Amino acid sequence: MSTIPIDVRAASEKDADQLAGVQARAWQGAYRGIIPGLALERFIGERDGRWWQRVLRRRMGTLVIDFDGTLAGYATCGPVRRRIVPADGEIYELYLDPDYQGVGLGARLFNAAAKHLATRRLKGTVAWVLDVNEPAVAFYRAMGGQPLAKSGEVFGGTRFEKTAYIWR
Repeated sequence: MSTIPIDVRAASEKDADQLAGVQARAWQGAYRGIIPGLALERFIGERDGRWWQRVLRRRMGTLVIDFDGTLAGYATCGPVRRRIVPADGEIYELYLDPDYQGVGLGARLFNAAAKHLATRRLKGTVAWVLDVNEPAVAFYRAMGGQPLAKSGEVFGGTRFEKTAYIWR
């Protein structure tokens, strides 16, 4: 029997194009038919390989989960952006390619991101989730997240409610 290597590691600039592909597939899978089509495609189009290279040059916390040499997902994290929540760390994004969802890779990536934040002495973790993204809501609840705050975000002229989940 052979073993398939699965590693969570810091992203590097050489991952930029794969990150763009994962992000596009994940967002299409999560939001097609929810976020207005043109707005979704515009957002995805803006996050090409060059955009990811700029993000990675800034040394922001970007982790990838590598499944046998292919990027299956990513998480970005760092200091909390909105001081309205009682946490120091935030998972800004956590997405998996739809082909890799439902097999535990998301939990592995989440735990690595939380550990990344903790090693930087950022106490408590928060993640904002669009309420219409029911699989993400279920995932964060299953990971022990507690709803904390509500806000909204506009995509293509449509307002979506979002919830902050917290881990203390």
